Amino acid sequence: MKAGFAQSDVTPEVGVYLAGYPSRNEPSNSVDDPLFLRVVALEDDAGRRMVLVTGDLLKLPRDLTWRTKLWCEAQFGLPSASVIINLSHTHAAPNLFLQRCYPHWPLDREYVRRFEQAIRDCIRAALDDLQPVRVGFGMHQAHFGVSRRAPHPERPGRIQMAMNPEGYYDPELPVFALYRGDELAAVLYSYACHATSKSSRGISADWPGQVSMGLKRELGEGVMTLFAQGAGGSVMTRMSERGHEDEYAGYWAEVAADIAAFVRSDAMADIALNLRVAEREFEIPYDMTKFPSQAELLACGRATCSSGRAPARWTRDSACTSRARSWPRACSSSRFRAR
Repeated sequence: MKAGFAQSDVTPEVGVYLAGYPSRNEPSNSVDDPLFLRVVALEDDAGRRMVLVTGDLLKLPRDLTWRTKLWCEAQFGLPSASVIINLSHTHAAPNLFLQRCYPHWPLDREYVRRFEQAIRDCIRAALDDLQPVRVGFGMHQAHFGVSRRAPHPERPGRIQMAMNPEGYYDPELPVFALYRGDELAAVLYSYACHATSKSSRGISADWPGQVSMGLKRELGEGVMTLFAQGAGGSVMTRMSERGHEDEYAGYWAEVAADIAAFVRSDAMADIALNLRVAEREFEIPYDMTKFPSQAELLACGRATCSSGRAPARWTRDSACTSRARSWPRACSSSRFRAR
């Protein structure tokens, strides 16, 4: 197995407008912590390659996704499904495309241009950096996520956007550790939780940035820390900076220390990876009276094809669920199998 890594600081200048919260209509006024683009390229023993791009931004426009995929195919012969782009969904980063529902978020086109070039530069650098690695994997658990769908106290049968300790969240936190020789080179982990623990006008990677900084303190500044967002649309953090300023940094430092301890533990097992990637685009109608069941969604996600043309969404399984929308969405899956 081979892996290559690259990263780029994509923090914008103070004054850029931040996407995420519809009510925020003033520009940023500080940088709380930097935004990073991080890329890992993988090649298994059969020569199959894939690239995972992670970034500290809210969401990616469809056209930028497809330009990147087509560029990778032309430059490196990578099929569309082998290029997976996953953003952390931080609500304290610049907007990357105009949205009719949020017309008060101006678009910094020069920033978008630089960001797109940074993706290409990092993909090329990661592929050029491919070197033999040993891979460890373990399934950890974390409980800093909590449901943000609570029963409405005055409207029976309705829900409201509020913390619901009795609601569902996914505690699984899969972790990959990649070693060059005996030295830890990178950690890749995933968790399903909105990056909305901050609500100020400061530029920030939110909790994934806090955890990344904590992992580097625990495991070494030279370790690449990659986070892939899961299906966290209905999940928020238990810890918010608002009203907990004195506790905030320490809370996420403890989360990072817990993940680092897991990486160093016997729960991590060496595995050999066979890469399998697939993607398929399908529509989910907005008509809630005809909304497909969970079984129908899972069946749709499993019907993947490697030649499909669709924007990528990284999941651990070959199934994809999505919130209802009136335009097509896609499921792109990446399976890591131990031989």
